[in-house]
Amino acid sequence: MFVNLPVEDLGRSRSFFTEVGYTFNDDFCDGSALCLELGPTLHAMLLDREHFASFHDSRVAEPGTVETLVCLSARAGRRWTPWSTGPSRPAAPTCGGRITA
Repeated sequence: MFVNLPVEDLGRSRSFFTEVGYTFNDDFCDGSALCLELGPTLHAMLLDREHFASFHDSRVAEPGTVETLVCLSARAGRRWTPWSTGPSRPAAPTCGGRITA
């Protein structure tokens, strides 16, 4: 599971989490993202605000408020099926669905 969080300053974020004992997976770090390792299959993606905004069409929450995106990974060979949208439930433009075997 990947929890995606917007941050103001990637350098300060890396310094803080390193100082309190966390590690980063540098294979998934770049100038706009840090991959904080929380457990064997649990990660926090710390994204600069511009990169975080690229995941959805809404405005990124202001600092001091709470916003997160949760992403689940699945093994290859699984099929993704969009959730039912029906007339009273328009499709989400960038997410939503279930993974089936």
